[in-house]
Amino acid sequence: MRKISDAFKNYLTNNEDIRPLLEQIKTDSTLDCEIRENKLQIYYRGAELFSIEEKSGKFYFTKSGNSIIKEKNEEICKEAIRDMVDITIPKRKNLLDLYGQNGPEGSERESQQLIVRENNLNLKAEETDYYIVDIENVDSYLGLRFDLLAVKTKHDGKDRTTPPKKLAIMELKYSDDSVDSGESSLENHFIDLSNFLTDETKYFELKAQIRYLFNLKCELGIINKPNVKNDFVIKENDLAEKPEYIIIFANYNVNDLKQNQNLYNLLIKIRNKYPLVFDKMDVRVATSAFMGYALYADYMIPYDDFVNSLLKKGLTNKEFIEQYTELQEKNTWHYGNEKKLFNKKDYEKIYNHGMNEISKDLPDEKWASLSHIKGYSKYSVSSFGRVKFNEIVLEQGDYNNSGYLKLDPRNLYPGKIDHEINVYTLIAMGFLGKTFNDGYDVHHKDNNGYDCRLENLVLLTRKQHIAIHSNIPKKDLKSFLSEE
Repeated sequence: MRKISDAFKNYLTNNEDIRPLLEQIKTDSTLDCEIRENKLQIYYRGAELFSIEEKSGKFYFTKSGNSIIKEKNEEICKEAIRDMVDITIPKRKNLLDLYGQNGPEGSERESQQLIVRENNLNLKAEETDYYIVDIENVDSYLGLRFDLLAVKTKHDGKDRTTPPKKLAIMELKYSDDSVDSGESSLENHFIDLSNFLTDETKYFELKAQIRYLFNLKCELGIINKPNVKNDFVIKENDLAEKPEYIIIFANYNVNDLKQNQNLYNLLIKIRNKYPLVFDKMDVRVATSAFMGYALYADYMIPYDDFVNSLLKKGLTNKEFIEQYTELQEKNTWHYGNEKKLFNKKDYEKIYNHGMNEISKDLPDEKWASLSHIKGYSKYSVSSFGRVKFNEIVLEQGDYNNSGYLKLDPRNLYPGKIDHEINVYTLIAMGFLGKTFNDGYDVHHKDNNGYDCRLENLVLLTRKQHIAIHSNIPKKDLKSFLSEE
């Protein structure tokens, strides 16, 4: 339990000897002070620098958990405080600068502290919309570990005139590899959250802990915002609104299209498997306000909106022109150096089979849910062009001789199935970020309307699509695409 005794609080607020050290902690924005059980932990660049701990009515500087720092514990006295301010803190900072925080774990913890600094301590912190109350919150009773716990206080004009009403739990994922790896994977956090939210007693306990920590930090002056006064406290009936769960992807490589696809699939999977979390919490993804770690409510975008924005929608005109020759010169049943005689049966093994014939995934097949598309929540699509409805693989065919596949119209399956939509549209919605009326056409790269595998589909603007099918010379493409 993160709590200190009344005697400890009185020592911190009224003892004149400790005041120079507390002022150093408060004014040095590279330091972060967190409340633990019977002690304060002081962090620098995400690593513990030292602690102030109460033991049997006495107060000590206790050794950091960081192996780089070797000093022993010592009882606090005026001389020890002077040495800590003048010698020990600068010395330990230098050691951590030189030898500490290597690797992704260190980078993630340093990012955590930067988030604290920008939203709690810096000069512009008073204008952000979140206070970070705790980091690396590990509680054996709650059975959870939270990267950051915060309260949301939407800034309105020049001042925050009312206490915070909303709890915000934040999960920080630093770099691509941390998203889906090991015990700390994003999905594992959703598993823990689902279990946590089923126990209201634990949820109320967490809110009580947040109230205590926030109010104590305000009283001690650790949250260094001018608008936070001693009477600006969270009361028992506050934090009543639906809490937020905010995912922060830090230093994620947005140019890695394969990684984006993997993240998209993971987030869709999470959305489908853990509905309780989305029912009980307002799940969002943090984006930066231009640059930096300051957290603003308007830049916390809804989970589903973030998922839909992940996949790259089609080719830019520059990319289209660069790939035009390759797209144009494919040997297809439409054109090419050696026009292929199209045979429908060549593709039946991919898309056309009885509903009981193939029930398991095919080798290397990837599935994506359409739960984010209104009216299609029961559909999922595969990278091989297959479609499921309520987990049943549907037959497909060119039932109106249009040259494109649709879903079996014979009503062999339970539920209301859309027999009018083209299969290629469904595949593009699942893997390419296609939405209705978004201005993009789905193009089959080999002009084979029966081959709806992901690798054969690309999104093109209407102008680009016309250019391909009109055989516009490549030298004229730039002017053609720029025409109104």
